[in-house]
Amino acid sequence: LQALVTYGAQIQGALQKTLLEDAGNIVIKQTLPRILRQIANQTSIEILLGALDQVQPALQYPIIKALNKLRLYPQLEIDEERINASLIHEAQTYYEMQTIRQLPWEDSSSVQLLSRSLLDRQHRSLELMFRLMGLRHPPQDIYNAYEGIISRDESLRASAVEFLDNLLHHTIKRYLFPIIDQISVEDTIHKGRSLFRYGL
Repeated sequence: LQALVTYGAQIQGALQKTLLEDAGNIVIKQTLPRILRQIANQTSIEILLGALDQVQPALQYPIIKALNKLRLYPQLEIDEERINASLIHEAQTYYEMQTIRQLPWEDSSSVQLLSRSLLDRQHRSLELMFRLMGLRHPPQDIYNAYEGIISRDESLRASAVEFLDNLLHHTIKRYLFPIIDQISVEDTIHKGRSLFRYGL
């Protein structure tokens, strides 16, 4: 990897093309954000941000990790509006998975498998939303909030909800709080339909 890093800006276009292509070895593609984070320029950030909503979850985590490293360079900027757009995009995925899981399916082994798959996707979406928040706010604080939200301890959950209520901008809270401070499944589904106007 270090040998590729030495080429710097010369290979960024090729790295972007490989990262975004549908085909290709996923293990190899997961190394590309690590290369880009060592080419510490604004182009690396633009490539990673541009790929964030276009790749599968297995690549999203390495991309966010790379962006977290690059945000430490004071001369580089991560566009907050693009992070917000990714947060909203992931929130929509969460609402849609929740809605599909509550449809009146016939009970069968295949439906149970589908339901577990959708639930796993929801969990990944929730984790990804917190990882994205960690690009805008102190990562350790966001990690602690995530641990509180997924905890079964009601006092920890309440503390995490209060922390996020004070931290997040009202525009983002509009999309995330029905998920974070989930009153009921039905309420979450209703809020998702109201926000995104999908017809499931």
